Amino acid sequence: MNFAKAAGTTRLVSLLQPGPETFSLFDEVILLAEGQLIYAGPIDQVVDYFGSLGYSQPNTMDVADFVQSIATPDGELMFNAEESPNNEHYTASSFAEAFRSSQRHQDIISELSSPLECDWSGKQQLEVIDEENPSPDTGNSDNGLPDTIKQPYMNSFGTSIKLIVKRNLTLLKRDKEFLIGKTVENFGMVSKES
Repeated sequence: MNFAKAAGTTRLVSLLQPGPETFSLFDEVILLAEGQLIYAGPIDQVVDYFGSLGYSQPNTMDVADFVQSIATPDGELMFNAEESPNNEHYTASSFAEAFRSSQRHQDIISELSSPLECDWSGKQQLEVIDEENPSPDTGNSDNGLPDTIKQPYMNSFGTSIKLIVKRNLTLLKRDKEFLIGKTVENFGMVSKES
């Protein structure tokens, strides 16, 4: 999460049934039902959005379970026709239509149609000229992230080797039977070929 914020990038994670602790770590959520977009936006606004459609979150249900249940047949149990612009439980297509007519969807469309502040394709890089070095230096590698953002996450060659060896030794310790079996198998193969 910190790297995404520092780099100014977006991370997209697909979860089938996230727990409430995991769900609360994210800033925004995209909900799909039968392949249709029924909500996209901040997590802290999702309950209010579905509340405006007539769905109320039960006290015994966390937000993650609530939003997963909305578009299922169980969602009908949380539906209150008196508080809804619709007279019956929404289908996936009616949820999608309701979202397309919402202000949140209009904000997304407006944001997508506005010009980008910078070129994320990497085709055009901003030039930074160092006072000591008159030649232009973009400070970017081939993936477009500035070195100042990548630097805190880089390891030296020695540290990388140490981490890899430590990880492999840990894996070998955990699976001694497999290692012994493979060693015996390899000796057996060598003795047959001799």
